[in-house]
Amino acid sequence: MHTPHRSRFRAIVSAACCAVLGAGLLAGAGTSATAATSAQEAAAGAKAAPGAKAAGSKVIGYFTEWGTYDRKYYVRNIETSGSAARLTHINYAFGNVTGGKCAMGDAYAATDRAYTAAESVDGKADTWDQPLRGTFNQLRKLKQKHPDLKVLWSFGGWTWSAGFGEAAKNPAAVAQSCYDLVENSKWADVFDGIDIDWEYPNACGARQSPPTPPRAARSTRRTTRAPPSTSTGTTR
Repeated sequence: MHTPHRSRFRAIVSAACCAVLGAGLLAGAGTSATAATSAQEAAAGAKAAPGAKAAGSKVIGYFTEWGTYDRKYYVRNIETSGSAARLTHINYAFGNVTGGKCAMGDAYAATDRAYTAAESVDGKADTWDQPLRGTFNQLRKLKQKHPDLKVLWSFGGWTWSAGFGEAAKNPAAVAQSCYDLVENSKWADVFDGIDIDWEYPNACGARQSPPTPPRAARSTRRTTRAPPSTSTGTTR
């Protein structure tokens, strides 16, 4: 039941989470200010010329895996709304972090759900025997229409960030697991890298992870930016 007490409690928790995130942003105020300025410039450019991208800007949107269920928001909607032409990056949310490794979130939604012609990016229905269906295949079709569009697999989020505490104990192992998952031969052409969405080290999230020393958190970020020697960084 929704009660005023719970609403106030949630408001306090939300404020606390924002404070934690804000503290992290202030720690890198220089780069944050630059990013904020770039976002404002990109927004201004979009208003001035719909569909245009400001030179050098990055326009990033999150696509939620669960949104294909009740919300019925499909990859096709990114195309038909005109957003695909404006975006430079899509963060696919979310992959799980468990057992110290990156893992699939909802495998059915990502790789197995059959799309009808009306739901598909290119207007062609999935077949029972094709090797890859689901959202991953729809993202592949979207990238074929927009070759410069980058797709990053985002890991963590509010629900699945608890595993980062354990993962931080062995950054090299989690980086390797992320790399292996993203480079799976069935969908290696879909993803251009990963996004670490740790909400948040030592605070908030649906389930708090064990306390993580700041040095371990930084090490995890550094290592996942440069996975195995075959990769040059977080994005290709």
